[in-house]
Amino acid sequence: MGSISHHWHDDAKTIMTVTYTPGWTWDNFHANAEATFAEIRTQDHPVVIIQERPYGSRDKGSAIPHLRRVAGILPPNVIMSAVIFPSKTGVAHLARRLLTIFITVYESEGSVTRIVGSFEEALKLAHEKLGSQVSA
Repeated sequence: MGSISHHWHDDAKTIMTVTYTPGWTWDNFHANAEATFAEIRTQDHPVVIIQERPYGSRDKGSAIPHLRRVAGILPPNVIMSAVIFPSKTGVAHLARRLLTIFITVYESEGSVTRIVGSFEEALKLAHEKLGSQVSA
């Protein structure tokens, strides 16, 4: 059975990593989002979320209502959510493009979500974003 877990990537609690294991369900997704967001809300500084391996859900149906619900309860101190989505196959590339379109349509100008190809790319963007927040 799949699951979703989260942990702080750094001692300063500026980067939260969310890891998905194949077979997770939308119930897992919502429960973990609530728990993750509760921890993030305890911080009084900007936070970046890095989501690892968000594919592999066991549930069928559209992801849109689930993603919209979570976007609506995102803590205000989350300045970026990097979703790691490698596109090494044609299907993965198509899924990545569809996810990018969804983000563009539903998050509009205030979008905090970025689709990246690797954890290293996500960390680089996180540090850039957090650095710009500190110096701002």
